[in-house]
Amino acid sequence: MKGIEEREVAEIAKFTPVELKEYEDSLKTYRDLKNSLDTAEEKGEAKGEAKEKKATIRRLLASGASVDIIAIATGMTEADVKLLINEISKA
Repeated sequence: MKGIEEREVAEIAKFTPVELKEYEDSLKTYRDLKNSLDTAEEKGEAKGEAKEKKATIRRLLASGASVDIIAIATGMTEADVKLLINEISKA
């Protein structure tokens, strides 16, 4: 792998100023797109986790579990459980 990186550095060192600018612009575009996709993926995961927590709370409530039991089962604080219960009740 190290040999490949050294060759790439050597190739980049041979770039003309115009080629170097184009390379840097391309690299910036790639990094921007990658960051956007990573952020979207993280948001999607967080949204899915929140949806699953609500579903878990619904099931626990239906089985008669108390807020403190739900908090322990979900790893959430009782205050957060109460907030989600209010959201679920409004939906």
